[in-house]
Amino acid sequence: MRQYYLMVEVIEASSETLRKSMQKAKDLDQVIDAHNKFLSEVVTNSLLGDVTSELFAMIKTIAGNILGFCQFLENFRAVATQEHTTRQQAETDRIERGSRGEWATSRKDTAAEEEKMAVFSQDIKRFSSKVSRFNNNFRSRAKILVELLNESQSPSMRSLATRLDFSGYFSSVKQSADGFQSYSDAQ
Repeated sequence: MRQYYLMVEVIEASSETLRKSMQKAKDLDQVIDAHNKFLSEVVTNSLLGDVTSELFAMIKTIAGNILGFCQFLENFRAVATQEHTTRQQAETDRIERGSRGEWATSRKDTAAEEEKMAVFSQDIKRFSSKVSRFNNNFRSRAKILVELLNESQSPSMRSLATRLDFSGYFSSVKQSADGFQSYSDAQ
């Protein structure tokens, strides 16, 4: 999306304005002014200028949040995979003991299994809590970003806001006592 936005919304649109200004130019000063305006628009609408540094910082923060969430999911996947492997091995061991005519499970095995289940249950609760924090952080920052883009004087920035919020999801997010939720979730 970033590449499309830069090529179509920023460079192509600004190039068209530059071309029209160059055709109307009557002297070199007007050509230079048109070119300087073109450069200023490209820098600003690419989020590289001083005016848009807050927007760029917000996008970097959101991207960092997304990367953090991906890393968190990868770590949790490793924990869940290990738990699955451990449970499979325990089941294999039970079947093997049963086939040898032994008790499939002992009190010791049952106690160990219950302890593992309790630990994993706590991991699931921490996972759920952490996912909620990532979700609330992302939603609140994305809402602020869309609002900032919509308030911009630049048509390119407002267009970017429309693209990011095409479904109206972030526009419909409201602050609640326990975090962010959409209006449709609240009903």
